[in-house]
Amino acid sequence: MPGFAARVAFTGGPLNEVLERERRCLWPVGDIDGVAGWTPTSGDVLFVAGTDWRYLSAMALDGTNHPRMNLVQHVRHADPNTELWSYLPRRAIRICVSAEVADAIAATGRPRGPSVAIPNATDLPPWDWGDPTARSAWAARPRRIVVVGYKRPELAMAVSERLTRRSIAHEAVLGFRHRSAFLGMLAETQVAVCLPNRTEGFYLPALEAMASGCVVVTLDAVGNHGFCRDGKNCILARPDGESLARAVAHTLLLSDAARDSLLAGAAETVAAHAPQVERSRFHAVLGDVDHLWAEAQRSVVAIAAAESDDKIAADVSEEAPALEASYRPRLAFMIVGAQKCGTTALAQVLAEHPEIRMSPKKEVHLFDAQEYSRDWTPADIDARYRPYFAHCNFTGRAGKPILGEATPVYMFFLDIPVELRCYNPDLRLIVLLRDPVERAISHCKRSLVP
Repeated sequence: MPGFAARVAFTGGPLNEVLERERRCLWPVGDIDGVAGWTPTSGDVLFVAGTDWRYLSAMALDGTNHPRMNLVQHVRHADPNTELWSYLPRRAIRICVSAEVADAIAATGRPRGPSVAIPNATDLPPWDWGDPTARSAWAARPRRIVVVGYKRPELAMAVSERLTRRSIAHEAVLGFRHRSAFLGMLAETQVAVCLPNRTEGFYLPALEAMASGCVVVTLDAVGNHGFCRDGKNCILARPDGESLARAVAHTLLLSDAARDSLLAGAAETVAAHAPQVERSRFHAVLGDVDHLWAEAQRSVVAIAAAESDDKIAADVSEEAPALEASYRPRLAFMIVGAQKCGTTALAQVLAEHPEIRMSPKKEVHLFDAQEYSRDWTPADIDARYRPYFAHCNFTGRAGKPILGEATPVYMFFLDIPVELRCYNPDLRLIVLLRDPVERAISHCKRSLVP
């Protein structure tokens, strides 16, 4: 885009020459540097995706007023059980890969800033059905039916089993393939059965199959609502092996006119998702970035005023990033030990207090979970605690319930106290002790009960 110079910064040098070549292939425009040679504050607009917010926090960039474009590729941003959920209150202009994703995150009421839907594009040109040889070329394709099941292998196997019973020749793809090999396969296929996950952000394989001239049989999923139209450019089936097998059998009975109409509709859909269309939409956003960033600012102030008391609302300044920097961890205390020392009874008694809320599930085991990462911010950790406190107002403001949980085994992990302090320096720890011999006997008796 005129007036902008793109720069991609990686958090370190490539591990080997292969990765270096892949980077150059994937990011052919602009300069590519490690963070040591360049920092995002040198730019005017910052693009972040997924967990890139961790980097902004680690580099103390949350307080900058650079417009931030948050690329949102999946509806799991709207799932309270994910880390991505915790980033929705960060001020940003959110660019979503589909209108469905934009609607999903807007429905949470959490995003600070506008959301813009820019559907994904494919660089594949639409199959030219106006070519006089198109129909004969399609009929000569060596692969009759391919089941693209690498995202849902169990469903793909169920479809394959039922097609075999009907003596319908087909091929089931259950593992990932290099993109060039995958597209080469589609170019040789008459009917592509594309199986997306139900909550896809944008299901590109179905669009690529349309561009390749395949009759597409697929499922109704979040990620293809915007471009898969049953009977117009594809055939939609229910998400079970029998329904999909019937849909495939139906495609084999289509008249030439009906099939040509379906494929022509698919070609029109592909043309509407061309790279130049996607690019023009990005250019429109960048051309209006100052106005959109100001809108994001206004939404932060409005939400702060609605959620806070008068004093907090009055303290909200025009520098909204300060809201992000003042994040307060939600849990106020934790019972960390020891086992067989009355921790269950204490947790139950505390839960009866009118100003205290305990996690209904004793021993959440968040800090000793296999997936726990030291890179998690307090907001990341609270996003994982949120489902355990659905019964109360999960906030850390004064006057709200005091939140706590009990995982006694934490007492036996030397690194967990450090992690707890990083999460909340003001966290209160409760330790129950007992005569070690009696405690050991009590623990072993329980372990030996059949």
